[in-house]
Amino acid sequence: MITYRQANSFHPQEFLFNPQNLAYKIEHKNDLALTGYWYHSFHDDTCHLADKSWWLGLVEGRVVFSGQQPLSINYLLEIIERYVFRIRSKPTQSTILELKEALYLDDQDGQLELLPVFLENLYELEVIQPEEVQHAVRLRVLQDLDQVLFSYSGQAQFKPEDDLSIQTLVPGFELSKILAEARRRQLIWEQVKRTIPSLDSKLFIHEEAVRASRITDRQEKYLRALLSHGATVNSITLALAQDTLEIARGLAKLAEQGLIKVELPFRKAVSQILIIDDSPVMLQQFKRLVSGWGYQVRSHDDPMTAVETMLEVQPAIVFLDINMPDISGFDLLKQIRRHSQIAATPLIMLTAERTLSNNWRSQWSGCQFLSKPLATEEIPRFEAELRELLKAVIPSAVTG
Repeated sequence: MITYRQANSFHPQEFLFNPQNLAYKIEHKNDLALTGYWYHSFHDDTCHLADKSWWLGLVEGRVVFSGQQPLSINYLLEIIERYVFRIRSKPTQSTILELKEALYLDDQDGQLELLPVFLENLYELEVIQPEEVQHAVRLRVLQDLDQVLFSYSGQAQFKPEDDLSIQTLVPGFELSKILAEARRRQLIWEQVKRTIPSLDSKLFIHEEAVRASRITDRQEKYLRALLSHGATVNSITLALAQDTLEIARGLAKLAEQGLIKVELPFRKAVSQILIIDDSPVMLQQFKRLVSGWGYQVRSHDDPMTAVETMLEVQPAIVFLDINMPDISGFDLLKQIRRHSQIAATPLIMLTAERTLSNNWRSQWSGCQFLSKPLATEEIPRFEAELRELLKAVIPSAVTG
């Protein structure tokens, strides 16, 4: 396992997430015709994937799956339903349910070995066609790449998995071609986002512009029908089972013509955690741990400018190292208490020195005290205490 932006070498089991390098190596190295998953975990604060992870499934080096969890029958059905509108009907859903019962499929994510049989039965019943499954998988891969390609830092590890039996029914896609298509889509997204910055932007018909325009009645009906599916790009694409990029591209053109208005979504302020410590290692480890729990974290390694940073950030909670050069954590605490804007900010004193005097001084100063782990076996205790502190100060509803 390696960090993307720190890798200087390549090994079949790990890689620097550079699309050009990865595609070249898989095309030109026989030992890279892998079957299994590239599992990616992102520790970037801005990553908006639900659990900050992504699974890319390969069969002999060809892409056959993409998602935020490994392939399963139920997950593949979700992907197909997302991009194939006709199988959403109640009769079709009843047929799928009856087939699952006949094959003794449950709602768990196992039983992957039954996937070929399940799909073959769907084909025979004409519930869906093989090319529709391939279309759905391809769009899912591309839309996942829309989110993660060139966007986030993190780690990747290859996990061999011989049970990716979808290979017998979905031929898969050549990685270099998928990545080339993803790069093309990135350029289009850059253009679209100039007009529609967010997929959650609210969309409204510009009534005056529509009345003054020369569009036909048929075009106006189409426009109104399009927005009747929802007020955002996301809701429209989900309702129509279409590629998000294609819908966003069309809506951006309508916005450029003035026929629809775009209103940015309201974003509730996210409480931010600030840690002040002169140790780069401590800052990095703390940030990785806490951001992994879904919080926004900002680190600061210069205690002399920490007050200015607090005034700018207005954090929900601050962790202060006690022993720092030039100024101690307790001296910095006194400076913080002199500013009314940040005086009431909860402060947690961090130190590896578990002296009674440090504990008392923290309490006298109106702070809590948290001792850093000195050995590996103390890490679970530290993480548990830290998490409880954060839960007490920042409700889960406002975490990142």
